[in-house]
This record gives sequence, C-alpha cells and structure tokens, in this order.
Amino acid sequence: MPNIRPTRTVVKQLRHPPLKPDAIGYAKFCSRSHDAVIRVYDKAGKVIQTGIKFNEKSFRFTTQMRDFTTIDVTVFATKMIPLLRAGFNWNSPISLIGIRAALEPSPAENRMDVYDDIILRVIDGSITQWVTSTDPSKALVMTPIKGQKYAAQLCKGIYLFQEHLMHGKYPCLGQAEDVGIERLNRDGTVNHTEKGQFGICIHSGGAGMNTGQFSAGCQIIDNPDGYFRDPTWSNFWLPIRNGMKEHDLPTIPYMLVDVGDLG
Repeated sequence: MPNIRPTRTVVKQLRHPPLKPDAIGYAKFCSRSHDAVIRVYDKAGKVIQTGIKFNEKSFRFTTQMRDFTTIDVTVFATKMIPLLRAGFNWNSPISLIGIRAALEPSPAENRMDVYDDIILRVIDGSITQWVTSTDPSKALVMTPIKGQKYAAQLCKGIYLFQEHLMHGKYPCLGQAEDVGIERLNRDGTVNHTEKGQFGICIHSGGAGMNTGQFSAGCQIIDNPDGYFRDPTWSNFWLPIRNGMKEHDLPTIPYMLVDVGDLG
C-alpha cells in the first residue's frame, strides 16, 4: 500500500483513517489549513504519482499529474475520429478538446460536484488548458431542472459548436447540430440515451470548487472571478471569438473524451 507524504506540516491535520486505494481522493477533499501537494511513494521511497495541490482558502485544486498541453492534437484526433465520428474533418484552426476526469486518477472516479475535468483550447496550434466540468452538476442530477425527468450528460463524441448568447446576454458557445446525451437517474447511473437539440453550451461556471447548479448538461469553465466574470471568461472566450471571425468560421469542433482515451 503506498504511503502519502503531504508537504509542509499538514500530516497531523489530515487525521485520516488507515489508507485506502483512493487515498489521493480522500486527502484532496479533507480539511486542512495550509496548501498541500499530495505525493504517492512506492516502498523504496520513489515518487510514483504527484496528486493534487489544494488551497482551502480559495476552495480550489489544480492537477500536477500531467501537462495536457503536450498532447499532439493532430495525432490524437486521427486516433479518435474513427471511434467517435468516422470521416470527420478535424482540419480547423480552432478546436476544443474536453477531457473528462482529467484531474482524477481514473475515469471511474469522475465526479459531478467539482471541476475535475479539462478543456484544451487550440488556436492556430497554440494549446492552453482550462479547468472545467464536462458533467451536469450533481445538484441538478439529484433534482433535474423543471420539465425534465432526467439530467443530461453529454456523450463522448465530436460535435460542432457556434457562437451563442446564454440567456440572451452572455456570449459563449452553443451546439450547432444534434448532440448525443445520456439521461441520468438521480443516482448518476444512465437511464437511456438521446440525440437532438438540448441547449448544450460551453460557458462560464462560477467561483469555488463546487459546480453548484451551473450545469444542467453544459460544459462549464471554472471561473474564480464568478459567473461570466472577467478577466477569466474574457481570457477564455475572446481568443475563440476573435479567431472565428479572423478565420471566418461559423462553427468549431469540440471533442469530448475520457482521460483513459489518452493512453
């Protein structure tokens, strides 16, 4: 069983029971008064995994497991297109890749109540990484929005998105074609799948690690400044909007995968 050695002097503050296989998951959500980097060691004392840097003051975490911007997007898209949308032309100067459970040890540990995913924004070959939730908020899974019996979770796939105004005033991306969704039971299990227009958008989330009620199926960007507040939202959105205008793009592709697809 690996040992956990948090940095600084937080060992006495963890007060955890005997270690479990999901020790990183436990440690990153337990209370502490200082920042901590969680590392897993093998019996020889060698670091085999660097986990989550957690800051309780701002109630946020960021991964140190992997720099996803090193992915060769062209190679990865070539690999995934036959699996997700055979024959699709990925040759766009602007694209997005959502990686579900990117900040978790495995896809099976994906959570719906926190920002534990990543969106890669690719503009003219430049890749930036944005903490995201690609899932419906847990609160809206347990109690779906009015008029819906089941929450919606976007299926893995490749979809086209276009400029959109959320609630008629917030600029973001909205689905430009039919998308596939899973309808979720209140315990998060899949009831059935559907395909169509569901108002799925890629938009700003709110401040704090918890996704609150910001997503009923949309892809939401973690925003420490608050819902659609700047500078975070402008930093994400304006390069996309300006790039679409520069390249005269009515739509851009969005690929959604699991972290396990990265190999």
